[in-house]
Amino acid sequence: MVGFAGRKDDQEVWEQFRSLCDLFFQKRDAAFSDVRAAQQKVKERKQAIAEEAAGLAESQDWKNSSDKLIALQKEWKDLGSAGPRDENKLWRKFRGACDKFFTARKAIYADRDKEHKANQDKKEALIKEIEAFELSGNHGTDLQSLKAFSQKWAESGHVPRRVFEQVVDRYRAAMDVKYDALGAKRSERSVEAYKSRVESMVSGEGAEHMARKEERIMRDKMDRLRKRVAQYENNMGIFTGNGAASIMADLQKKIESDKREMDEIRRKLKMLRDARQSHQPD
Repeated sequence: MVGFAGRKDDQEVWEQFRSLCDLFFQKRDAAFSDVRAAQQKVKERKQAIAEEAAGLAESQDWKNSSDKLIALQKEWKDLGSAGPRDENKLWRKFRGACDKFFTARKAIYADRDKEHKANQDKKEALIKEIEAFELSGNHGTDLQSLKAFSQKWAESGHVPRRVFEQVVDRYRAAMDVKYDALGAKRSERSVEAYKSRVESMVSGEGAEHMARKEERIMRDKMDRLRKRVAQYENNMGIFTGNGAASIMADLQKKIESDKREMDEIRRKLKMLRDARQSHQPD
């Protein structure tokens, strides 16, 4: 208590004090009103978020629903408080929906990881089978065997992402070895089988005409193969960035196949030339 200041002065001081108090409480009430209005907006938005999350709780669209819930969690955090009366209640509803979804997703992914690991074991066993496979010498049979390996690979499912590239590279390398060997054997058989055809072309009536025609056909094919190889080699310098390695590997296979065929044609041309010379009259 500060005591009485006198009728005149006391009344004047009181009015000043009361005026300042009224101003303070008016500002306080206005501030509280703004806070309550802001909290009401937050409450309404968080109610909508909680409802949206509840609608996603049983979704099995794991990727899209997961992305949506993560985005909702970020928005929830950025919104601020809905007020002491509503915040915890809304949070429990929202958190419960999120927990339900992510718990179910975790269980599914755990099963999927087991499946992917089993698939990895299948693929690694298949790679060993391919590496141990020996060509029989029958092109058609061997080709079917290699196609069967490809079918088994496609049917063996997905593997863990961390080992995907390593497993795929081993599979491709194993298959490339077999296909290269198959192509070489086929070329050898083709050249060998050509011998009997050469004999028929260089002997008998019209033999010279047939031999020249055959030589022209093979040289035309050789020219086409040379141009194609040159185009492939030129294209290899164009591709860069993601996926370039796969494209270049495919081009390299085509180049090797065409060069193998060109070598086969050279050997056949030499065989034809030698046969024609041996049948020329002395």
